[in-house]
Amino acid sequence: MKTVPLHRATAALTEFVAKRNDQPLVLTKQGKPVAFVLPCADADDVEHFSWAMSPKLRQFIHEASEDIRKGKGIPHDEFWRQLDEEYAVQDAHAEKIAATTKRPTIRSKAKGKP
Repeated sequence: MKTVPLHRATAALTEFVAKRNDQPLVLTKQGKPVAFVLPCADADDVEHFSWAMSPKLRQFIHEASEDIRKGKGIPHDEFWRQLDEEYAVQDAHAEKIAATTKRPTIRSKAKGKP
């Protein structure tokens, strides 16, 4: 990991991008870290980093991990059964509304189900 004083950041950033580094670049002000630049290969890296930095997502994952640790989780197959059941209820409700309003029905499906 390279450390660069903030007043030299422009040149350091140019070099960082040109060399396609795989280590972060730490920017300092008066010898103390104030920011860092991370390398990324593509837009997915940016999205993954954004999610990783989300306090809400980290809290959600922490709470879910605690629930699982306490035995409050559900098995994989049960999760998909419940999801299918929920979509069936939504589809039935949408069909009922469509029958009374004479509008076309948009059917929902559980996507990404293995």
